[in-house]
Amino acid sequence: MRALVSGFEPFGGRRLNPSGEVLGVLPPRVGAADVTTVMLPVRFADAWAALADAVEEADPDVVVALGQAAGASAVTIEEIAVNLDGPDDPDEAGVRPVDEPIVEGAPLAYRTGLPARGLEAALAAEGIPARRSRSAGAHLCNHVFYRLCHLAATVRPGLRAGFVHLPCLPAQTPDGADPSFSLDLQAAAVRTVLAVTLSAASR
Repeated sequence: MRALVSGFEPFGGRRLNPSGEVLGVLPPRVGAADVTTVMLPVRFADAWAALADAVEEADPDVVVALGQAAGASAVTIEEIAVNLDGPDDPDEAGVRPVDEPIVEGAPLAYRTGLPARGLEAALAAEGIPARRSRSAGAHLCNHVFYRLCHLAATVRPGLRAGFVHLPCLPAQTPDGADPSFSLDLQAAAVRTVLAVTLSAASR
């Protein structure tokens, strides 16, 4: 089996983004599955194109897209992708779509292809705080999540795909005002997400 993990570049003048940093410490295999990664730009015009190209090249059974959730105190498994962009902060190119459908004429929402309840339980069993969420926001995280789900629904029906938000890294909150997870803990969480999802996909 094959898995693809995506993360985002830093944005908003920040030096780090945990979703991108974790890509560099993931192993090339989880169980019997090969793992590849792709870094996405924080631009509406380019993020999905980069991920779609990576899916085409890797031909994965599972795709886990990652993003940063500043202020979060748990790994957050997103359950619902909504066919609507913005309003929210502009992307790195200054683009700010407002109440625009992501895919014209497509369903209003999709449920994740990840086993959300199983992931929450598996992470908690490892002592990693985790929770499920029904809103991935209105920015690029939801945009990429929806496009992934739409791809699985229309072109790649066997694909298990979804989105997971990660808390900040300690270096992003040096005063300790916001929750943070070490990079090792973030990587352990993503490995568990992959292992559980791959197991579900192989049944």
